[in-house]
Amino acid sequence: MIKKSIIITITVLLSISCVFAQPEKLNIALFFESSISSLVITPDSGSYVIFADSSIIKLNNRDILYLSIDKDSLNVKTLDKVVGKFKHVKISGIDKINIFKIKPSDPDLAQRTYTGDVSFTAKYSKIEIINHVKLDDYIAGVVETEGGPKAHIEFYRSQAIICRTYTFENIEKHTFEGFNLCDGVHCQAYKGRSTKNPQIIEATISTSGLVISDTSKKCITAAFHSNCGGRTENSGNVWLNSKPYLVSIDDTFCTNRRSAKWEKTILASEWKQYLERYGAKVPESNYSASFAFNQHSRAKEYTYNNVKILLKDIRYDWKLRSSFFSIVPQGDNLLFKGRGYGHGVGLCQEGAMQMAESGFKYKDIIKHYYTNVEILPIDSLKVFEPKIDLDLLKSE
Repeated sequence: MIKKSIIITITVLLSISCVFAQPEKLNIALFFESSISSLVITPDSGSYVIFADSSIIKLNNRDILYLSIDKDSLNVKTLDKVVGKFKHVKISGIDKINIFKIKPSDPDLAQRTYTGDVSFTAKYSKIEIINHVKLDDYIAGVVETEGGPKAHIEFYRSQAIICRTYTFENIEKHTFEGFNLCDGVHCQAYKGRSTKNPQIIEATISTSGLVISDTSKKCITAAFHSNCGGRTENSGNVWLNSKPYLVSIDDTFCTNRRSAKWEKTILASEWKQYLERYGAKVPESNYSASFAFNQHSRAKEYTYNNVKILLKDIRYDWKLRSSFFSIVPQGDNLLFKGRGYGHGVGLCQEGAMQMAESGFKYKDIIKHYYTNVEILPIDSLKVFEPKIDLDLLKSE
């Protein structure tokens, strides 16, 4: 009987449609990389209801709220009165469009504008701020933060699809903390609602629901960077696991853009000490010329007297713009002549901008940088696989 029940259960599991239901709203942690102890909330448009613990606070919609941490609680007040002390405060909009501003005062950070709802909780001696925001409002905000306000709409369409793909691939990244994603570089940079270019919102809406999938109908790791310097990087040169759709390609579109080239001068004696820390044997004198290194195409390692150092580690250790560089000895100095900006994997933003300006559509742009991918609605993709313990089939 046990075996029969297990087989029936497995049959039911396998018959489930592995599709994703898009959430109405995402929960995004704001100012995640800062420890906020006090802030100001200013309603901009719309009407709000304020929930504080189990109470509903009736305030004028134009009231400015001040929140500050007090041990494990939040002090809430307006310009003219103290509202009270609460564990949790949520501001919910009741109009079609609700916009508010948040200005941290301790520490003193720039004011940002958001849409949707927002909740505040005293947690770990700081104020946890969660924006409950519609998916496409969030995507448009990310596109503006990550892509800037002055690009072609086809670039914004490609960036919107990339950001949406990342969102769904990582939607459970912070689930154990009570939200989906944060607003820092740990996830995707998000500094509020898109306001600087209406084409960003238009691009987001016109591609709504679209994501990039691999050949197994799963969301790809939609990596992107600023400039590849003329050739993108193999994902295996940067990460432990390589992705078949993130392979190195030639890219002529970015080579005349702002971040295509860079230079940095380092003392040859400092480079000598660096190599010696890795165990390299370097002569005591006249060693500068031996450090010459030519990287015509992207490599994985720098080799000196059989000692190999990952180029990605050199980039990190020396705070270089990219790992795509050559070394030219110049007396007591070494000139690092570099190409590109960023890790180099996936879409090159400045190259994609140039493609858009040259008449390419978003599908062309995406398929140029990601190999053997498709652009599909998220609800047509597999987002989980039923996990079956085949050992159970051996039960009697």
